[in-house]
Amino acid sequence: MHTRNEAAEVFRQLAEGLGRSGTADFYATLVEQLACLLGVDHALVAVVVEPHMATTLAVWSDGGQQANVSYPLAGTPCETVIGRAPCLYTCGVQARFPEDQLLCQLGAESYMGLPLFSAEGSAIGLLAVLSNQPMQLDGFEREILHLVAAQAGAELSRRQAEQALRGSEKTARESERRLNTLLNHLPGMAYRCLNDSYWTMQLVSQGAEALTGYHPTMVRTVLKKA
Repeated sequence: MHTRNEAAEVFRQLAEGLGRSGTADFYATLVEQLACLLGVDHALVAVVVEPHMATTLAVWSDGGQQANVSYPLAGTPCETVIGRAPCLYTCGVQARFPEDQLLCQLGAESYMGLPLFSAEGSAIGLLAVLSNQPMQLDGFEREILHLVAAQAGAELSRRQAEQALRGSEKTARESERRLNTLLNHLPGMAYRCLNDSYWTMQLVSQGAEALTGYHPTMVRTVLKKA
């Protein structure tokens, strides 16, 4: 049973960790705090990179940060969590998942995992805590896990959205470059304009100079002022 003061201190510490959203060490800080608050030996956050593969974003084990790893989900307790519901294996988790090498390396006896979802509801990862002893979680500790999982999922979803946006911008720039290269090797003049009162030029090929005597930049400027 947690007192009100104890609960307040726990949530204060969580707020400090969750307040690091957007920083490079967000997940590392999160798993460390989670392991300390719950008194577990290991904690990790992982992202689904392929339909049957996961890669950890941060791993806290036996009192320190560990190197991130990629691992197949098949035959692991994580497979029962992704895209589904929280899952607790109170003891004997290695015996239940004998093919999971990570469980063996950690010496885990128990496991609690929660799925991470994007804003659209798609499965994107998981949060897990593991102990080298049997694990029992009370309602307060489960509440902490659900809160952290929600914030970890939101942060991961935000980062994936930013990465997708950067990828789209890079693709758009590359498409524009290819279009410019193509147009500038065509004979004559090619252009792209808006259907407005100024016929605003968005793109003018290098062939404009041979036909008009004006550099493409000047063509856009002259037409805009006309």
